[in-house]
Amino acid sequence: MRLYKKAAAVLLAAAMAVSMMTACGGGAGGNGGNGGSTGGGNTSTSAPAKPDEGNSGNTSGGSEENGSTTTYPTSWNASKTKAYINKNGISDTNIYVAGTLVRTDSSGTPQSSAAVEYVVRGNKIYAYMKDGTSSAAVYKNDSGKYFISANGSPWYECKESNQVAIAQKLINNLKNMYRIPSSPNKFEAFRQSGYYMERMAVTLNNQLWVYAYSFYDNGTLGAIASGTSANSIFVTSPVTLTACPNSFAFPNT
Repeated sequence: MRLYKKAAAVLLAAAMAVSMMTACGGGAGGNGGNGGSTGGGNTSTSAPAKPDEGNSGNTSGGSEENGSTTTYPTSWNASKTKAYINKNGISDTNIYVAGTLVRTDSSGTPQSSAAVEYVVRGNKIYAYMKDGTSSAAVYKNDSGKYFISANGSPWYECKESNQVAIAQKLINNLKNMYRIPSSPNKFEAFRQSGYYMERMAVTLNNQLWVYAYSFYDNGTLGAIASGTSANSIFVTSPVTLTACPNSFAFPNT
């Protein structure tokens, strides 16, 4: 719990900084450039991270740590996040995310939490959230039909427009939350409170989205933060982010 609170506070601060940086048109970092995928673990120790570990491309810029200069990537193309995504074969159509999703306020205080799972394999999409004893699961099959299961009840097909809208809302919320920002407006990598961080801002459908990622020094992903406002940030930690290994999550409908 103490690890989560620290990670949440750091990620929230990073996300807020990106929001302000973008609004003011200033701040460090460059354009994300082209390339990368758009799809959607754990941070520890205070020892300096190896800035080029898991990165591809060149890096430039730096910061002073304990009297020495540490170089960090300055673009999405050279980022640890992009390297992690590429290494694991993750994409918009091949992704598996699971963890604890927590909504925090502007001070980093948790407001609500839920178990979450988001899986995409080709055209099939599965989205699941459980808050306390209440749960909702949505499935979109290869034919584009939507199905819903509430609180573990049998799956039923969404045939009414309002049912389809509910299913689409849950899927789209998680899709945006775990989308990898391949062409950020702003990008910055740094180390704060013992965490290696990458933060960025992206415009999706004319709306500013803020993303932040933290990594352990061994390259393992620790947490993801995302949101559209500094007043409400969603932090997933601990988190599993991989390519979808098979179709295990999809129901037989």
